Amino acid sequence: MSFIWNEVIYRPLFNLLIFFYNTISFGDLGLAIIFVTILIKIVLYPLNHKMHKHQGAMKRLQVDIKKIQEEHKGDKARQSEAMLALYRENKVNPFSSFIILIIQLPILIAIYKVMSSGLNGASLDLTYSFITKPELLNEVSFGLINLQDPNILIVCLAAVLQFLQGYFSLGSVKGDDPQSKIQRQTIFILPVLMLFLFWKLPSGIVLYIATSSLISIIEQFLRDGSLKGKEKSVLTTNK
Repeated sequence: MSFIWNEVIYRPLFNLLIFFYNTISFGDLGLAIIFVTILIKIVLYPLNHKMHKHQGAMKRLQVDIKKIQEEHKGDKARQSEAMLALYRENKVNPFSSFIILIIQLPILIAIYKVMSSGLNGASLDLTYSFITKPELLNEVSFGLINLQDPNILIVCLAAVLQFLQGYFSLGSVKGDDPQSKIQRQTIFILPVLMLFLFWKLPSGIVLYIATSSLISIIEQFLRDGSLKGKEKSVLTTNK
């Protein structure tokens, strides 16, 4: 199992980081981390897109779900049966978001390991033969930030981007039901948790998280623009 982990997930990601460090990053490890993050987001885009489609479908079904819950309040078996029928009819898998997150988890763990243990140069022996092995990784990025050390400014940036990501994705959620309230509260809770949990982490890891959040915000804007364009074209056609 450890062989599969090292050779299929961890080592390719580490070598990808070294490749970007040697080439388009011009020896800047921070830029290399950003390029790795962009590539990972591109590779995972189909999964993320599917997850967002599922979340949109689940939001559209909330009214029907509430009706079923009210109609079969005292009968959990009938309630579950009606819910499953609703999911089948609309081709929605209520567990798909969870499955997609599980698929991404090994990649996230590998990224954490690459950023924490791979930045100190001790792992350079894992470099593939066809990739130039640097004598030493320069851990200072942009001439200012040592990526091995914690950096409160990077943590604050990551927290702000996390808040914006949550705000743009869930800011339109309305209603006084418990689920809507939890979603709105999460927008504020997650950034605060990041400040407490990440302020001692190497800033290279936090830079990956901040970049990932920024790309997610851009994806959200592109998705919203695409959906508005489709709605507009439908309205124009109906006229």
